[in-house]
Amino acid sequence: MEGDVWMKGYFRKRGARWSFTLDIGRDEKTGKRKQKTVSGFSTKKEAQAAAADLIAKFEQGQYVEPSKVTVNEFLGDYMSVHYRSSVRPGTLERAEHMLKNHITPAFGHAMMKNLKPLHFQRFYAEKSEAGLSPGTIKGMHTFLVTAMEMAVTWELLPNNPARRAKPPKQQQHTISVWSHEESEMFLQHAKGVSSYYLIFLVALYTGMRKGEILGLRWDDIDFEAKTIYVNQSLTYSLKELRISEPKTKSSKRAILTPVHVLQELKKHRLRQKEIKLKLGTGYDNALAEKYVFTTSKGNFIYPQVLNKALVKLCKELELSPIRFHDLRHTHATMLLSLGVNPKIVSERLGHTSIVITLDTYSHVLPAMQEEMVTNLETAISKIQTVL
Repeated sequence: MEGDVWMKGYFRKRGARWSFTLDIGRDEKTGKRKQKTVSGFSTKKEAQAAAADLIAKFEQGQYVEPSKVTVNEFLGDYMSVHYRSSVRPGTLERAEHMLKNHITPAFGHAMMKNLKPLHFQRFYAEKSEAGLSPGTIKGMHTFLVTAMEMAVTWELLPNNPARRAKPPKQQQHTISVWSHEESEMFLQHAKGVSSYYLIFLVALYTGMRKGEILGLRWDDIDFEAKTIYVNQSLTYSLKELRISEPKTKSSKRAILTPVHVLQELKKHRLRQKEIKLKLGTGYDNALAEKYVFTTSKGNFIYPQVLNKALVKLCKELELSPIRFHDLRHTHATMLLSLGVNPKIVSERLGHTSIVITLDTYSHVLPAMQEEMVTNLETAISKIQTVL
């Protein structure tokens, strides 16, 4: 065995391998000297390079002592200290399901300090082979990247190993929309047979999300200003209905509403009062007086009920089936087809950025380009005629 002193520590050779030991200060609790030993180098030169790199990290304040906690222990702290209070109930429910059924069984007992990008890459491959969709795996990846970033912030990891793994690519979802004629045909049919007609009308002509419509209060409607204000949303999570903040900050918005829709809302309010008088004590007065859309007994409407009603109506009309959220897409597509500025459409939908609007509704843009060129040619021909 041979050794020599170098800077803040020393190098040592045992058999064919080299190691180095550095003094890294004193323990805050005991006052005893702390040392850091790293081994496994083929040559002394490799050990010296690694030691120099470690010393540089110490001097720049970038060194993170490898964590002795497991992934399970960290995620438990992450969920209770940070995540639970920062997300909506529905998001929390999905995350807890993801942890229990996928992440914890895969590498919950692994040590945080041993995590490498390969752990995450293998995890994504296994889930893909098990039949999980790219979108679901992408959701897990997003969660893990965010969690591991917090581990770096808490100085449990020197860097984020999840960030360098790549989830499977998602196929771009093709949105389904109705034409203006199909929308009108649907509404005419729904008006005569469905108690949810007005909800479908509001969705098609305001672009509001399902939860935003079900969470709408009469106080959120300014009939004189012809405006609906989106201030909250009704969600179903943890097996119960909850009123919560809208999806994003930009989701809180004011929507100018067609007169026809406002007139239908006024009629609906009168019918609501008639039902209240008819049922008397069997009616939830407090809830129904406050909220625009309730059941016949004045209770909240479960979101999934609308999905079934929409499917049923589509079958009756032999219309191409679409999701409730596609009513929102139909609204946006109609506006863009009418030449409405995408920025206005973006604000109306409550998107966080106009980029989302342009990416989502790129299928409408070619037609808009053609119309623009036609209008431009008409304008040029008029100018040439004058000249």
